[in-house]
Amino acid sequence: MLKKIGVLVLTAALSLPAATGAMAQDLDRPVSAVPGTTVVEPVAADAIAAVKGDDELLEQAIKAAKQYLGNTDRFARLTHSISDYGKVKLVFLNWSESKKENEHLSAVVTDDGVLLRFNLREPGEPGLPKVSKADAVKLAYQFVMKVNPDYSLLSDENATVNYGRWSGYDVTFHSLYDGNIVDSNVVRVTVSPEGKVTYYDAFSLARGLNLSETPEEIISADDAKKALKTKLPLELVYRSYYEYDHERGESKATLKLVYQLPRDYSTKVVDAITGEVIAVKRNRDILYAQAPDMAVAETGRAGKTSLSPAEQKAVDVQAGLLTAADVDAKVRAIEEFGLDDSLTIQSSTLYSVKSPFDGKLKYKWSLSYSDADNAKYAYAEVDAETGEILTLGGYGLVHGSYKKPSEFKHTEAECEQAAIKLLEALYGNKFADYVKTEYEGVRPLADMPISEYTFNFVRVVNGAKFYDDMLTVAVDPDTLRIKRINFSYTDTAFPSAEGALDVSAAVDAYFDVVKLEPYYIVGYGVDGGELELPENSFSTEDKVLVPVYGYTYYGYIDAKTGELLSSGGEPAEYKPIAFFDSSAWFKDIAGSPYHKAIALLYNMDIIDTDDLYFRPDDAISAEDFKAMLVNANYSNIESGEQADGETVSLENAIYDIVCAIGYGAIADLNEIFKNPFGDDAKISEHRMGAAAIVKGLNLLDGIDFGDDTAPDLTAPATRGQAAQLIYNLLVREHEKN
Repeated sequence: MLKKIGVLVLTAALSLPAATGAMAQDLDRPVSAVPGTTVVEPVAADAIAAVKGDDELLEQAIKAAKQYLGNTDRFARLTHSISDYGKVKLVFLNWSESKKENEHLSAVVTDDGVLLRFNLREPGEPGLPKVSKADAVKLAYQFVMKVNPDYSLLSDENATVNYGRWSGYDVTFHSLYDGNIVDSNVVRVTVSPEGKVTYYDAFSLARGLNLSETPEEIISADDAKKALKTKLPLELVYRSYYEYDHERGESKATLKLVYQLPRDYSTKVVDAITGEVIAVKRNRDILYAQAPDMAVAETGRAGKTSLSPAEQKAVDVQAGLLTAADVDAKVRAIEEFGLDDSLTIQSSTLYSVKSPFDGKLKYKWSLSYSDADNAKYAYAEVDAETGEILTLGGYGLVHGSYKKPSEFKHTEAECEQAAIKLLEALYGNKFADYVKTEYEGVRPLADMPISEYTFNFVRVVNGAKFYDDMLTVAVDPDTLRIKRINFSYTDTAFPSAEGALDVSAAVDAYFDVVKLEPYYIVGYGVDGGELELPENSFSTEDKVLVPVYGYTYYGYIDAKTGELLSSGGEPAEYKPIAFFDSSAWFKDIAGSPYHKAIALLYNMDIIDTDDLYFRPDDAISAEDFKAMLVNANYSNIESGEQADGETVSLENAIYDIVCAIGYGAIADLNEIFKNPFGDDAKISEHRMGAAAIVKGLNLLDGIDFGDDTAPDLTAPATRGQAAQLIYNLLVREHEKN
């Protein structure tokens, strides 16, 4: 079965303090446990008693951490904290005041002696890598196995690796079971350019995981697709796409009809055994607060001079707008809002907003209210032309309290009925275009105390939802008072939905690009159509792997063409996860004089091995050369003489190198330089300065001009020469630092 290669979207990351430490001295690789056993077991040398004092717990944690962090005597200070996460206590250790200036070390250890994370922060910028990607993956895996050899779902063959300029190699080991990804079950390791492990994170790796001896039979990808089409279909929507006009300082919006992932795609998946929908249960106590979005407009003193036509037009528009007193009356007329005479206007601001769709100005009033004691506060935003209430809110207007739903005077249905009655009165025919939609996301427990019922509505145009236009209302269940309203309505023309793909074709188009394969979720098993996730992956409670299918790449489908789009509305470049293959290496550089330069640039992710052939003697295109410079963190590229598809001359490549290091203005003073290769060398007059600078800075070291003592710099640069130029630039920068 193929490996899962999509971008997984389930299982939220833990929200824990960023605690982190250093490398063990002995990197001998222990033998892995037999697959099918518990994934992680405690490995501390000292036995941990079931109940212990905090001082003993701290001592045991320090000893457990030092097995992997080595000698910590260079630190004069250790601070710590102990936190209880359910059934697991975590000890956070922070070493400081090192003999090495600005060096810090931190670690997190469980109460049963398992190292979950460490980080070593050392002063200074890392140098160029002295170990290869393959070496970094090997060192990282050796460390992971030393910390705990029972990571039986991990393998050095299932790793991704990226080079970070400020850290080194960032290696992620992905868990696979039966050839398929275990969602978000990873270990992350950082290896410095010198080959030292400086960071380790196993917070999201499940402990207490029981693996079944024989995986149950799962449904095929075709059957999974049928289930997704009918039970978790894509949703037809209008989306706004914005483009900023820097000259005018304005945004312009366009509407496009697309299919998007179901709004509950992250909390519902298809059971890979039964084909039924599973609700992924995350019970969290989250309170949502909303603050008023107050606008500020400049005011001025009117003069006695005559008005220009544009100024007179503005005055005429103002004459047709409602006054602050008008909109105040409209706000107070909403009895359900409860704005009594004790609240007076504290501020009123009229401001305008230009529509990104048609460029028309929309005028709005922003009002704020308060009573004498500041015990009550309210705010409102009102359309200055129509008087429509856009936003209402505040505090102290309703004396509500948190209670269980059964303890309120009115039911949720009665609150909804009261809300709809008010919305119909406020918005008339506009409200007829809105349909109720459930809020998808983290939901509170059913019996948790609440203080209000919130109802959400979305506008539907031509049968497609438009989530830019939402209507939200919150109702107090004891009094049926309105606690909050937010209304948005876009006044523009919508493109026709005629000729749009049906949902089945849209799902097919999505999976034509995104591979549909099963993957596993770590949980407590499926019960009544729900899969409860563990609160903490690092707890030792028994957990199981549940095979599922779902949407694993967040993209959109153009409803007319079936093309996969990015969130910005552009054609999406879907890149599945590619595990690092140490055997994949350029087959044509062994005898090249640029072998060393190419190897360094590959290890630093400046170039890659997608096609296994680098072609060092081929001319390099302007596009590829720019990409190499950008990947090397140089963006000041100014020659611009060749289009992306054209080749780059060596002299223009040299000029780009000079610009990259900030000497472009000096290089343009060509008349003060002479040909550094002699009068017979071919160099354009406007590149004489660049050639002299790179020659003087030794940035041409290693460039092979053949037997020609008078090189032709107007000739196309080869890919090997380009690699050598950037290699020389990197070496110079790090030697300078």
